Amino acid sequence: MKLESIFTNGAVLQRGMPIRVFGTGEGRAVIRLAGRSAEAEAENGRWCATLPPMEAGGPYTMEADLNGEKTVLTDLYVGEVFLVSGQSNAEMPLFRCDGGFEAAKCAAADAGGIRLYTSPRRYREGEAIYNRHFESTYSEDAVWQTATEENALHFSGLGFYFALFIREKLGVPVGVISCNWGGRPIRTFIPTERFTTEPALREDWAVWQRCCAKYGDEEYETLYRTYIEQMAEFCRYSSHTFENTKRYGHLFAYAADGQRPRPAGFPYGKYSSDRPGGIWETMVSHLVPYGIRAVLWYQGETDSRSRTYFERYDVLLRSWREAFLQPKLPFYAVELAPFLAGTPDNPQSDTFGFPFLREQQQRAARELPDNYLACITDCGDPYDIHPHDKRTPALRLARLVFEHTFGMPNGADAPCYESHRFEDGRAVITFAHVKQFLAWGPVRGLMLAGEDGVFHPAKAEITGAREITASTPKVPRPKYVRFAFLRCPEPCYVYSETGLPIHPFRTDDLDNACHVED
Repeated sequence: MKLESIFTNGAVLQRGMPIRVFGTGEGRAVIRLAGRSAEAEAENGRWCATLPPMEAGGPYTMEADLNGEKTVLTDLYVGEVFLVSGQSNAEMPLFRCDGGFEAAKCAAADAGGIRLYTSPRRYREGEAIYNRHFESTYSEDAVWQTATEENALHFSGLGFYFALFIREKLGVPVGVISCNWGGRPIRTFIPTERFTTEPALREDWAVWQRCCAKYGDEEYETLYRTYIEQMAEFCRYSSHTFENTKRYGHLFAYAADGQRPRPAGFPYGKYSSDRPGGIWETMVSHLVPYGIRAVLWYQGETDSRSRTYFERYDVLLRSWREAFLQPKLPFYAVELAPFLAGTPDNPQSDTFGFPFLREQQQRAARELPDNYLACITDCGDPYDIHPHDKRTPALRLARLVFEHTFGMPNGADAPCYESHRFEDGRAVITFAHVKQFLAWGPVRGLMLAGEDGVFHPAKAEITGAREITASTPKVPRPKYVRFAFLRCPEPCYVYSETGLPIHPFRTDDLDNACHVED
């Protein structure tokens, strides 16, 4: 018998909830912590002992008696625990973020008030590998780390900034679990068994099965092993990202990488990290049912052309809540940031991409319970899909958590479309989640279209506490309204009284609409 890998020295356990300690193997487990004890018998190779809730505090020592073999964990704390998950913008380390080196120094001054855990990224169960995205990594078994300056710099920037805000406000120990993998679609975070029961996922499963059938086991193993060996060599050669960033800044972070080509990868199949349930199997499953306060979710760029993201996200929420044994586990998502793409002559071209994915994210925030969305249309980078500003998204997530989880009202929800009407060729739009609009510049981003579905930029102004009026002579009889409904909307300079930008929206459901730059 053994403890699950999330249980190491220095761990933070969630306060105010049953403390579940779990692992694998057959037999009987007895767990002792702070004068409390719990027992469990293994079933089907897994066991889980549940201790009663505790208030914030520590350090504590935990003793696990597993079939007579004792394991002792030390330096444990009870406080607030959050899971940060998604793709590269959740993964992006602090040293690659604006202000990261300065922020990391705050951790050193806090004497261990923040603890960090990064789930190892693996293609298949139990196999440590070299990988490379923002920096070279080796996925050996992880341990909880005190947020020293050095440890913080290599942790999720979004997660670390968020932890700073929680720690400052609540004053209790804070633990953040970073479980993410850049470039991966939502399907790989969903439990594998869901793909044969959920209608929205069946095609993913069928495609993967067909791809797996293209290669024999031995052939695929050879292709996989060749890639792993090539990646290990690549990582050993191009491991200077941190040093380059520290010495020369973000612009030269990858200066050495271009001197040697990155391995081409191996075919989509049974070991692919983006396979259905891949990250669930090798990463997320090792975290459940650890007690956590909420999930912070930053993902969607890879799924930006999916017409069923809402349905997939719904499955993710339901399946994770079931697995974590928390039916109302809150999810706090980040809306996709502005980013230019498309063709060189029309970088905003996007037949079905970022604006539509944001629309599905907003639908999820409206319709799915205990699910919230942070708007960051004002802090993206048109030329980098990984904006360096991770402090602003983290702050907006923290504000949402303070309001909706801890009951601390602060106007954390960004303004969103409520209704509209047409008066004398003008569109008058009313917004929710705002008491008084404030403008620091021109009101931009509104577009109007008539029956032809051709959208023209409109001149707009604030005409009421919650109203904006827009018009353009190019559309004398408007029928549809859009706001910031582009891959990379320009800054609007209009905020709520609590300093939050407006969520993009459209009032039409046209698939073939076009935008005209007048």
